Amino acid sequence: MLNKSVYDKALQEVIDLHVLIENLFRGNVKDIKKAKTEFLEHFDKDFYMITPSGTILDLVKLSNWYPSSLNARPGNKIEIVNFKLHDFTNEYALVTYEEKQTFAEQFLHRISTALLIPSIKTVSGFVWKHLHETWVI
Repeated sequence: MLNKSVYDKALQEVIDLHVLIENLFRGNVKDIKKAKTEFLEHFDKDFYMITPSGTILDLVKLSNWYPSSLNARPGNKIEIVNFKLHDFTNEYALVTYEEKQTFAEQFLHRISTALLIPSIKTVSGFVWKHLHETWVI
């Protein structure tokens, strides 16, 4: 793969997933079961996440989190900035990005490192293997 092609596909995957999360938080989900299935297709079966507070989530915990977040942040807006592709091979792409969320006069800002791996399950051609988020203060 060409660097630009990997960059574009990895960026698209990050954006695509955050659009799904934004819609979930806003309550813009018509069929929760279908939306949850679509959301989970973006993750490897061995997905592992470290949240900004240090909580560890695997795919089962992420799956359980999903329905509880429906309409949790009405008016939520997520912006992805400072996306960088740090390394890639035919087997992975290592990226960082900043996520900025605004809702109900609140502002959340975090920086994330993600390991994406190739997959035919998503339009971008990547799924999430690992994610580590840190609050930006």
